[in-house]
Amino acid sequence: AILSRAFYAEKDGKTPFITGLLSIIVNLVLCNILVDTMSISGLALASAISSTVFGLSLLISLKHKNKDSNMKGFGLSMAKMIVCAFVMASAVVPLNYALWNSDASIIMKIITVGIDVIVGITVYIIMTKLTKLYEADLVFGYVKNILKKNKNRTEE
Repeated sequence: AILSRAFYAEKDGKTPFITGLLSIIVNLVLCNILVDTMSISGLALASAISSTVFGLSLLISLKHKNKDSNMKGFGLSMAKMIVCAFVMASAVVPLNYALWNSDASIIMKIITVGIDVIVGITVYIIMTKLTKLYEADLVFGYVKNILKKNKNRTEE
């Protein structure tokens, strides 16, 4: 969505539209292929892959449009995010396999998913700190400022 805005700012709505259509087609094809073998997980994977295709298509188009732009910092941030996501998945997937019981009650399934989410978020945050991801530092700073403002309001 952020990359799309760069095109709209340049009065180019055609490129995001075409790449969006490409992303939808990829999603439909992958959903049909992956749902048979992976069930609901296949839908999630298809969605993630199609979103990645959309983002990369826009990024490549933007790079071709602005040949003189320096995108090294962006590429480094993307690489760090991919590493963080991979490490997070490496922690969550085995945990899910260890905890998941298809015969369990719905409450136990919700608890299992909750544990997976908490572990995933924690690992991702730790990885963003370890990789010194600039965008994560911006978010943490923003949250810190909001908490500080709320604390000051409650003290008044």
